Amino acid sequence: MKIILILALICIINATTENAFYKININKMGFNKLSKLKNTLPKDTWYIEVAHTLLVHGPQEPLYESLYSVNQVDFSLITSNTNTVSPNNIKILTHQHKKDVAKIKNSIILIDTIAGYSVIYTQDTKSFPPSDKTTKFTKNMILAKQTENMEPLKKFSFGKNVQEMVNKVNAAEWRREIEKIASWNRFSFGSQILDAKKYLTEELKKLPVTISEEEFRLSGRTISNLVADFTPYPNDKDYYIIGAHLDSISNTWGNERVAPGAEDNGSSSAGLLLMARILTAFKSKKNIRFIWFLGEEQGLHGSTANAINLVNRGEKDNMKFMLNMDMIGFSVDPNNVRVLLETNREYDATIQKFRRSAERYCDMGVTISYRPSGSDHVPYLRRGMEAILIIDADWNRYPHYHRVTDLPRYLVDKMAFEILKMNVGYIGNEIY
Repeated sequence: MKIILILALICIINATTENAFYKININKMGFNKLSKLKNTLPKDTWYIEVAHTLLVHGPQEPLYESLYSVNQVDFSLITSNTNTVSPNNIKILTHQHKKDVAKIKNSIILIDTIAGYSVIYTQDTKSFPPSDKTTKFTKNMILAKQTENMEPLKKFSFGKNVQEMVNKVNAAEWRREIEKIASWNRFSFGSQILDAKKYLTEELKKLPVTISEEEFRLSGRTISNLVADFTPYPNDKDYYIIGAHLDSISNTWGNERVAPGAEDNGSSSAGLLLMARILTAFKSKKNIRFIWFLGEEQGLHGSTANAINLVNRGEKDNMKFMLNMDMIGFSVDPNNVRVLLETNREYDATIQKFRRSAERYCDMGVTISYRPSGSDHVPYLRRGMEAILIIDADWNRYPHYHRVTDLPRYLVDKMAFEILKMNVGYIGNEIY
């Protein structure tokens, strides 16, 4: 009888100490409610926050009870029997497309490609493929945060003429330009990217800018970025950079790849041309440099060359800020668009200014990440220069990513329209 009681007690203890993963929907939950939710979690619980999802790990029964006690919280059990979880069992992939994450074997996808992150659990760490695109796991980490779940912004005085600038953003104009740019296969070493550059050059000649080419070597060849300088103050050495990569790539190989690259990155190349037209029509307090980078798809080569040149020329301190647009034309839900802002945490003040601009001028959600990776803002950040990535939050769910089918018809005008309004609003309040 004693043996039976002891065995029963052991079973009860094991049942109550069994750990589990729960996924909680925190979409636009609000700062106060999310703070309350986190404070109600049991003592031995930890979490990972990624945009609209909170992944929680802890003792299953107490965790369930605490979540159930919070009114109107949508949560679900992912997996249990995870008593042996350690940091080595949790893998966080950064800037991986959904199709790449799906190839990983012997694992459980806990968070599936949200805002550039996937969180994966595996007991067999040796089976997990090595990758340099990972974020180190720590308990209670925030990978990406919705601004709706952050503390409200303080009051801010907006520029008087900025709304006029924002009103110049035209979705139909962006659509015309993306149709034009995506008509060329813009592989970095192909001939048609030169046609795209020629077209942009002819359009830029209509603006008060100085046009130049910035050469660099890549795979034994000389290619070049396209640069347009707007210098209302030629004696002022300080300037802002607004950039986007012009090149594209696809899964088709040949003498010249079929790479229309509408979303990646014709969407931003067209957006950059629109911004150049708008911003050069107003009197700026600072000089602006517009750059269309090449060699991004081969490893950020154009932006790296530019960042190195700034350092070598002693212009590092003169470059006050770099705004990088990469993939700004897609949304899973065309009626509920969301942008992802990404930079180092030390530049949070600038992030909040973009957030302010989005709230003031746009109908768009904002998600923030302080773990930069994988785009043309990175070479500047690595060299101590302030830079930010502007990208649609659903880019890694775009089904035509790096495919020959990346065509304008799959893009969402509203996504690019709202992002460009936010960008113009930020620049307008900052230097106009």
